[in-house]
This record gives sequence, structure tokens and C-alpha cells, in this order.
Amino acid sequence: MTPEEKILKQIKMLGNGNEKTFLAFVENNYPDNDYIDVKDLSGTIYPDVRKRAAIGTGNDAKKGIIITPVSGSSVIVSRIVDSDELFIEMFSEVESIVFDGGENGGLTITPKLVQELNKNNELLQAIITVLSGTTIPEPGSGSPSALQIALKGAITGKQLGDFSEIENTKIKH
Repeated sequence: MTPEEKILKQIKMLGNGNEKTFLAFVENNYPDNDYIDVKDLSGTIYPDVRKRAAIGTGNDAKKGIIITPVSGSSVIVSRIVDSDELFIEMFSEVESIVFDGGENGGLTITPKLVQELNKNNELLQAIITVLSGTTIPEPGSGSPSALQIALKGAITGKQLGDFSEIENTKIKH
């Protein structure tokens, strides 16, 4: 038996369904559900495998992290104690990750966000410079611009946003 055949034999032994942990492949993926179906190396299909060990109800249903694996990808499946309940312990490829129900939308791409915020700050700074600069006379009358005076009063005491510390580097994507 070649070394490759020995490794494959050991991997197949993990997939016999009698172990507490085994290798499987995602058979059916339900992105909007807390469950997936997997197939072990012997071809046995396990329906309703949890994407996380604890499934909440009511307000608790949205707590925690739900990771949805890519269809066809490999996963490590574990039994919950000695029950027939199974959950995904490890993922080879991830389709999506949802934190606490996902009501806050997707993660931003921080460098792109900072780049766009800097454009807004440059534009605002240019406007502030004009408003705070030399008085612009009203056409025809020569008196100070009422609009310039009103806008200057509206921005007095206000500061541009500081976006230098908006990135949490502990979570990356």
C-alpha cells in the first residue's frame, strides 16, 4: 500500500459515521437557514447538520455567528455529546459569515471607505476655505454676501470628521 493509499484509508475511517468527528462534503447548502446537508466519505448523507453548535430561539436565534460553507466544500462534522445532532466544526471554504443576525449589513472595505471619506473632507475643506475667506460682495450692491455670512455662521464651531481610527484590525476580510 502506497503512502497516499494509507492516508486515504485513514481519512475514510473518519467518515464512517460512528465517530464523534468526521470529514464530509457539503451536499446541500441553505444560505438562509441554520442547517446544511453533508455527505461523508462513504457516501452517507446527513441532513440538517447545524452550522453552529447552539441554535437559539426567539431573540437568541440571532445571537452568535453563522458560517455558511460553499456547496461541495469539505467540512469537519462533530456530534453534540452522544446525540444524533451534528454541527460543522471546521470549514474549508466559506460562502458567508453573519454576526448577530446581520442587521448592520456587510463589512466595509476600510481602505476604500477612508479614500471616499477623504474626498468628502477635501470638498468640505474647500467650501470652508471659501466661506471663511475674504468676504464676497453681492453683485450690484457691493455689500457682503448674505449667503456667505449665513453659511459661515452655520459652520462656526463645527469640525471635519476624523476617520483615522475607524478600522478594527482584529477582524479582517
